[in-house]
Amino acid sequence: MKIRTLNVNRFSGMKQPKKEKGVWVWHTDRLDELKDCPKAVSIIESVKNFLGEEPDGVVVLQEIPYCGKWDEVKHCLWQNNKERRLYKNFRQAFPEEQYNLSQPGKIAYSCTLAIWNKGRWKEQKDISDVFHKGTASNKVSALIHIETNLKLLGIHAPKDMSFLYNVRKYAEKYKEEMLIIIGDFNIATNEWRLKEMEEDREFLERRRWLLEDRKEIGYSIVSDTERPTNLINSETIDHVLVSPALAKKTSADVKDDLELSDHAVIIADIDIKE
Repeated sequence: MKIRTLNVNRFSGMKQPKKEKGVWVWHTDRLDELKDCPKAVSIIESVKNFLGEEPDGVVVLQEIPYCGKWDEVKHCLWQNNKERRLYKNFRQAFPEEQYNLSQPGKIAYSCTLAIWNKGRWKEQKDISDVFHKGTASNKVSALIHIETNLKLLGIHAPKDMSFLYNVRKYAEKYKEEMLIIIGDFNIATNEWRLKEMEEDREFLERRRWLLEDRKEIGYSIVSDTERPTNLINSETIDHVLVSPALAKKTSADVKDDLELSDHAVIIADIDIKE
C-alpha cells in the first residue's frame, strides 16, 4: 500500500499575500478557473495516475485553494466563506462514482485534502477532541483503511506548537495501532538549517518535538531528514512518522523530479501483510 503527499502551494498562481486595509489579500496572475491553472491540471492527472496504479492508495494534498471571493477587476482574492470556483472544479475532476475526497473543516484560504479510490477508506469522525473546529480542522485529513483498520493522518502544520501538541495527543491515543502521520510539518530537520537557527527558541522547540519528543511515545521517522522537500530553499520540511506497529513495515521515497509544485512528492510504502 502506498500513500503519497504533496504540498501544492500556489498551484493556482497565487503569490504571497499582503495586508491591505486590514484584510489579507492574495494577488495572482491567473483567473480562478481550473483551465487557467496548468499546475493544477497536471496535479489532477498525476493523482489519477497514482490511484490507478494503487487501488488502496491515498493522496494527501496540502494548501488546496478553498474559500474566497475573486475580484475580476483587481485580480485578487478576498477572504470570505464562499467556496472558490477553482476548489469546486477541483472536486468535480474526481467523480463521486470513482473517488472519495475528504471534507475540510474551518473556512480558510486553503485546506488539506485526501483523495482515494471509492470504498477503500473512510474518514475518521471522532477526532474533534483533538483537532477541534476552528483551529486545526482544515489542516488535517484523518482516514481509516476499511479492510485493515490502518489509520492515516495527513497534515499541514502551522508554525506554532499548539497544533503539534494536538498531533502528539492524537499519536499517543493510537500508538498501539497502525498509524501513519504524513505531510508538511513545516519543521526543517537539516543540520545546516539548525546552525542558522540555533538562537531561535521557537524553531528549536518545534524541531525537538519532531526529532526527540516523538521517541517518548515510540514513533519513528521513516523519511529522509536531510533530502530537501522544499525545492525553493532546500529545506526538508515534509516528513513521514509511523507508530511502532509500522516502524519495520514502512519506507519512504522523495520524488523531486515531478515538477508539480515547489515541494517534492513523498511516497510512503507500507507492507501491512501478516
